[in-house]
Amino acid sequence: LLESWMRYEHHNRRLLLPLLECLACIALALQNSFQPWALLVFEKAMSTIEACIMSEALLASEVEHDEPLNEDSDIIVCSADLLDG
Repeated sequence: LLESWMRYEHHNRRLLLPLLECLACIALALQNSFQPWALLVFEKAMSTIEACIMSEALLASEVEHDEPLNEDSDIIVCSADLLDG
């Protein structure tokens, strides 16, 4: 699963949701046994959150709109859940 996430490309973030949810469940179940992968998961989750925020900021600066952009909010939440696990 981690190898799939490392190969993941950011152009289709919706495909990432099931993977993040699965990893979060595994991390929660393994608890301290997940420690060997914790740093790698932390760094990748943080970079995923950063990419989502940067993408929304760029889009918001280019497009005038009245409603907030929520396209990547699910991915940010799943990444945060993974960090919390």
